[in-house]
Amino acid sequence: TGACARTGCASVGGSLGNSHSGLVWGFSGLSSLFFPQVRSLTSSRMAKSKASKRSLRSKDLEILKCHRCFEGTVFRCTHRSAALGLDACFSVYVPDAPRIHTTLPYPRDCEEFPVLLFLSDEGCNDIDILMQGNVLQHCSDCGLILVSADTCPREAETEGAEGVSVCGASYYVNATEKPWNTHCKMRDYLEAELLDLVHDNFPTCGSEAVSIMGHGMGGTAALSMALRKDALPFRSVSALAPLLNPTEVEETKKTFRQLLGQDESSWRSY
Repeated sequence: TGACARTGCASVGGSLGNSHSGLVWGFSGLSSLFFPQVRSLTSSRMAKSKASKRSLRSKDLEILKCHRCFEGTVFRCTHRSAALGLDACFSVYVPDAPRIHTTLPYPRDCEEFPVLLFLSDEGCNDIDILMQGNVLQHCSDCGLILVSADTCPREAETEGAEGVSVCGASYYVNATEKPWNTHCKMRDYLEAELLDLVHDNFPTCGSEAVSIMGHGMGGTAALSMALRKDALPFRSVSALAPLLNPTEVEETKKTFRQLLGQDESSWRSY
């Protein structure tokens, strides 16, 4: 059922199976509540956001591919992540603002948009959500930047002693156990690095206009990131088919033991 985005409550959908088609419903419900408020941000706040970006855009960001679709542009990006210590990829959809733009940096006089950070399910990467479902058309209609993060550090060690693989299954945690504790710092990457990189290089309304949404494993992470006391101030959080109690699900517990250790008290923030 859809819940109130104004209060930051979760919107939890039914099982989506192997498809993201249900995201169309979840996104439509979110957009009807969230975006009218965001588009009412004051012009002074937007001006402040523009001024802070002038010296930062295009820093250490490489565009791998660029595609036009639904009156907007999809950028597949890579950069050297300080949090992960590895190269990382992510994808960004930007509606035309208002001119067609397929390179960085964006001009300073373009329109700015709110951001939705999307976290994918286990086994996915940053481009799956763009290819499955009809999310980009909704982004175009609503005037929304969609940021799709990868699900794990791709160059890192992925399999542990018990044969548990975290390739595409990091649960977006900061790993504390070897061999993953060097590079698998996904929470730090999402909260302290990725969004800042997006704000610095794309025409966003700034950190006050960011929402978070996820499916499956990503829905679990979206809820834990948004509801922690020291979390970033997301305007709303939505989760589709999440694991609402991951510390009691045997498959998740096995992964948490590998990434976070045997002490279950250290799992509570997830």
